[in-house]
Amino acid sequence: MTTFCAEYDITRKTYFAIRAKALGEGQAAAQESSGLDHGPISVHDKMTALGFDAPSIASLARIFREKNVARSQPNKKPRAAYRHFV
Repeated sequence: MTTFCAEYDITRKTYFAIRAKALGEGQAAAQESSGLDHGPISVHDKMTALGFDAPSIASLARIFREKNVARSQPNKKPRAAYRHFV
């Protein structure tokens, strides 16, 4: 654990706080509280940067929902809602 904390530049107290949140509320909640974002956009960008043939962002989002990896947030507005029609 000491090596892990040194590698990610976090304290032991932070490690145990993230671990407790992951055990209590699930892995997605722990990633959000630690500032890590493993959503479809960032996964697509990372796969592309590593040279993989990445599926589309929409496909990744669908896969994440099917596998219950991502939280469903139906109350969020789609990006198109912020674009003004001129």
